[in-house]
Amino acid sequence: MADDAATLTKGAEARGLTYPMPEAPLLGEGIEVARGVLWLRFTLPFQLNHVNAYAVRDGDGWVVVDTGLRTPATVAAWEAALAGALEGRPVTRLICTHMHPD
Repeated sequence: MADDAATLTKGAEARGLTYPMPEAPLLGEGIEVARGVLWLRFTLPFQLNHVNAYAVRDGDGWVVVDTGLRTPATVAAWEAALAGALEGRPVTRLICTHMHPD
């Protein structure tokens, strides 16, 4: 993944940005950014090489905000996230905010 911790930090400093997390999540992993909210990241096969997604605890499951494109890498990353960071709990709702066909 192109946005490793060093790249994220260096890019943020170069643009004068401050990110709340020092590192981006690895594929199939999640970083808790607020209580019950996980940040996930999935690769894209474009110049914009990733999509951020979020999982929000919803009772015994998760509401997922954005998913990425259905590619073999994304499917594998989702399978890892569902078994790992999402603790095998079901997705109860899916919210798609936008789509990049490029």
